[in-house]
Amino acid sequence: MIGIDGGGSGTRAAIGHGGDAVLGVGHAGVSRWGDVGEEEAAVQVLDAVEDAWRAAGEAPRAADSIFLGLAGVATAADHEVAQRLARRIEHRRRARIAVGSDLRIAHAGALADVAPPRRGVVLVAGTGAACIGVDGTGAAACCGGWGPHLGDDGGGHFLGLQAMRAVIRSGDGRGPTTELCARVLAALEIEAPRGMLRLVGPDGDRRRVAALAPLVIELAANRDVLAAEILGRAVGELAGLVAHAVARVQAADGEDEVPWAVVGGLAEAGAPLLNPLREEVRRRCPSARWAVPARTPVGGALLLASETNRGSDRDATGR
Repeated sequence: MIGIDGGGSGTRAAIGHGGDAVLGVGHAGVSRWGDVGEEEAAVQVLDAVEDAWRAAGEAPRAADSIFLGLAGVATAADHEVAQRLARRIEHRRRARIAVGSDLRIAHAGALADVAPPRRGVVLVAGTGAACIGVDGTGAAACCGGWGPHLGDDGGGHFLGLQAMRAVIRSGDGRGPTTELCARVLAALEIEAPRGMLRLVGPDGDRRRVAALAPLVIELAANRDVLAAEILGRAVGELAGLVAHAVARVQAADGEDEVPWAVVGGLAEAGAPLLNPLREEVRRRCPSARWAVPARTPVGGALLLASETNRGSDRDATGR
């Protein structure tokens, strides 16, 4: 089986026997076709699979099933693009192929220890931010994940952009100046705030802006006033996504306690982000139960590839 996690920060592929026995994991560049185009996305997906075979120390061979989870899969047209990408994978022969969103594989991986349909909520907090809640019937509801202009509040790009805005307000004399301001300019390797203009807008660099997120979290932990205020707003946005998804799950199946987990690049920041996030979610929905993710999203993709091979997979997310 081959499971693939393709997104805006990179592509990971896992090869294994079933959902548990992982032979190798490979890595490649960005495969979000909205950012790099379909051809480049295909190159990165294939590179990740080849790297996984190298990590396994085995020659590539036919796969029984493939699950491709990609950021940006939301519409029927998106699924068609993902299907075309999946068909490009070599050695598939008569492999069963299924595709879905990055939310779907994140949910499958984080709640892998929960019996299907894996009732619960998973927050994906990386460059963007989105949340999926699956109820006891297997029906899913998603929120967030609408991109940097319409609704990725709380994600890495949000943190970076708010830090850049704080620098501008400081430069204008409309806001305070803290260590954050100098550190942001240094991280971006620019001398003056006006140089930040090239990083935003249609031709901007979303990943470079999002790369400021760890800096904001670090300074917030060190009691930088501006960084702490920005992180507090991000935590509020992320907690709001989780609380909404939990409420949707509870309303759908009438059960009370709902497990929830968070995955993605921001989760790697650890306690400075996760502790206030857990506390805010607990305050907003006491019946939500924190769960440590059982597997990574690429592990979720491999699990879904195994279920696809058994014919038990279905796309309940709609995204």
